[in-house]
Amino acid sequence: MNFILEAGQDKFDLWQAIKDYFNPDLSIYKSFDFGSGGMVSLHVIVFGLFIGIMISAVYAIYTKKILGRIVRKMLEEDVLSPEKAKTLEELGFEKNYAVISGLRGYTLGRVVSCVEKDEFIENTNRERKEHEELRDTSKAEKKKAPPRFKEPKFKADPKKCRYYIAEKDKYTAEMRFEAYGSGYGTFFFTLLMAIIGVIAIYGLLPAILSYADKVFYSYSPEANIGEHVFVPDN
Repeated sequence: MNFILEAGQDKFDLWQAIKDYFNPDLSIYKSFDFGSGGMVSLHVIVFGLFIGIMISAVYAIYTKKILGRIVRKMLEEDVLSPEKAKTLEELGFEKNYAVISGLRGYTLGRVVSCVEKDEFIENTNRERKEHEELRDTSKAEKKKAPPRFKEPKFKADPKKCRYYIAEKDKYTAEMRFEAYGSGYGTFFFTLLMAIIGVIAIYGLLPAILSYADKVFYSYSPEANIGEHVFVPDN
């Protein structure tokens, strides 16, 4: 019975030690006024950094493991010009909705080009130029100028578009979407390092604050009281 009580006491002491470790007393530092919410702010900053690192790690896996597959497939099949462009069906991704969604955004759109979009941009630029020339001519002839050019929006079915990676974007695609370093082993290593980092921050914090407190306090008026005493002449 005593053994069970001692074990329970040890467990309680361990839990209390963990709580004390992650909740250092900030009121002992004379040069800093953290206020009543100082500890809460510290937790928010540290664990906010931790969550940010983990979100970045998950996004890296998603980018390389899920979205990167189509990029690596296009590089393997040398789809590096509009003439060699292929549809999602030809690449085997017509039912991969993560890739389809990614092609509409910046992540894949940065390196994967669409033939139809290239043609749309070229036609739009030509129409804009012709329209501006017409406006300038009308103004010069003192006629009523047509309204400003209304920019059209590109609308196309991603499943019907033809995609390629431009030669100028090949290096970026290789570096950004390479498979190496994108596995779950890397994620758990990042998780371990982040946990160690959090523990280290709370472990070093008292020493850092104590040193800074001594430095700032040494220059404070309170520390200099009694050092300079005025003695009147007799």
